[in-house]
Amino acid sequence: LGYAELLESPELSEQERRRYLAIIQQNGDALMALISDVLDLSRIEAGQVKVERQPCDIPALMKDVLNSHMLRARHKRIDLSLRYLDAVPREIYTDAFRLRQILGNLVSNAIKFTEEGGVEVRVRWEDGLQPCLHVDIADTGIGIPAASLPHVFEPFSQVDESHTRRFGGTGLGLAIARQLARSLGGDISVRSEPREGSVFQVHIQTLAVEGSPYVQPADALAFEMQSQRLPAIRASGTVLVVDDNQVNRLLVTRVLGNAGFVVHEAENGRQALDLVVAASESFDLVVMDMQMPVMDGFEASTALRQRGYRGAVLALTANVMADDRRRCLDAGCDEFLAKPVRAGLLLETCVRLINSSAVASRRA
Repeated sequence: LGYAELLESPELSEQERRRYLAIIQQNGDALMALISDVLDLSRIEAGQVKVERQPCDIPALMKDVLNSHMLRARHKRIDLSLRYLDAVPREIYTDAFRLRQILGNLVSNAIKFTEEGGVEVRVRWEDGLQPCLHVDIADTGIGIPAASLPHVFEPFSQVDESHTRRFGGTGLGLAIARQLARSLGGDISVRSEPREGSVFQVHIQTLAVEGSPYVQPADALAFEMQSQRLPAIRASGTVLVVDDNQVNRLLVTRVLGNAGFVVHEAENGRQALDLVVAASESFDLVVMDMQMPVMDGFEASTALRQRGYRGAVLALTANVMADDRRRCLDAGCDEFLAKPVRAGLLLETCVRLINSSAVASRRA
């Protein structure tokens, strides 16, 4: 708030104004992350997180997780790779949304604390009376002191607790990830050496889908080589942004347009439905606010699917309870983000949805 007051001064230079705006945005992002993590942890501890075990495509999920963080890894000039240590069932029974949340959290954390070298995601399968999926996230980062290891999964614990702490964060991410892993019938452990790196080990007790083929270790090598050859990501595709709030609509439109998307707008679900039906070429993605007049996002998403729309639908909603997520998915949405949403997360999610294997198979 102090920097907001400073912005009122008519004597500020343009450079100072930009600097203060950047600080306000940075602090706002940090506050939003803290609120989001506190809400997540409180819902988990209150038993309000519902687990829905469905067939989950492991290679597709792993690819989505890595693609979501590839830009950040490239920006830091570190490697991000995937390796299967042995044959793994292509499909298992688990909650894909929660597993993606766990792994995404751990990969993001590993990238944050790694300045040189890289992050490797290792996947293996343990068969037997209690089949188990194991995923290790190994980094070459700053490591964790031995005295801190017993506390890393405690809420508000920080790996770097020095007075000159450089890495930021709420200290809730690992606590949330462990609670979610336990809700899936598993857990997370860690081993680490200061200045050498850390390995966070996730295991989830589950079953392979009957008749599922197995992913062989060679498949991961192909993904790793492909990832290293990719040029700098530039978004492409046609997106329809649907929101009755002009300010929100402008923000989303600018973020996606600046990234390279061709963006169209609609003020409510009825307009969106009319635009999609009338379009000569189908939209690749519809970004849908769920609370709107005339026709809300739930009704519009359902109507789009009934009319044969096969592209991706991303729900934006201020409601983040498990029932709200289920209602969005039941209406035909592929994923949802809670408002307010960070521009980077919005862009990463849009790119991932358009390129996801699930959407591609639906449009084939």
